[in-house]
Amino acid sequence: MADIKLNANPEKKHTITFSIQDAPGAFSLAKAFATYDIVDKTCLPPADNFQGVQMAKSAFTLPLELVKGAGDSYVATVAEDAIADSDLYGQGICHWKLTSAHIRLSASGRSEDTSYVAALPSGNAAEARTLTLYYLKSSYPSLGNKSPPDHGIEDVALLNPAVPAAGWFTITVSSTELTP
Repeated sequence: MADIKLNANPEKKHTITFSIQDAPGAFSLAKAFATYDIVDKTCLPPADNFQGVQMAKSAFTLPLELVKGAGDSYVATVAEDAIADSDLYGQGICHWKLTSAHIRLSASGRSEDTSYVAALPSGNAAEARTLTLYYLKSSYPSLGNKSPPDHGIEDVALLNPAVPAAGWFTITVSSTELTP
């Protein structure tokens, strides 16, 4: 297993704000994470199994410290360069890229609770950007059984027209660069 090292002094930092609007209730569980991927897979060892599947770790997820902000918001700081580039597998330097910053919320943290996930994907966490996602209020706190996470709907045109506007709540994720 490769020894992935964190950058001791990351320089490219962003504030990620998760703002919840019109939620149907409180969220007692809130966790945030940043996901990083190796940019150029040539630094990975050759796939040496029968199926030809690459088994070497090429993605890494770090927990982010969440701070309760104003109203129903949470704030985290994420660093683009949190993971140190290094020769993990003896095949050359592996370079890491921040690919998403996301939050997971649930009413109580019980396994049957609906888990609401909001993320800035595909490197957008490293850009000044705002994204609003829509979630059904009727799925709070749970649908009665363990259901898959709800990742929300970004495109308003895809919202179910049978559900009135008051039947939705939003999580807006925004990223702003911190200047040193």
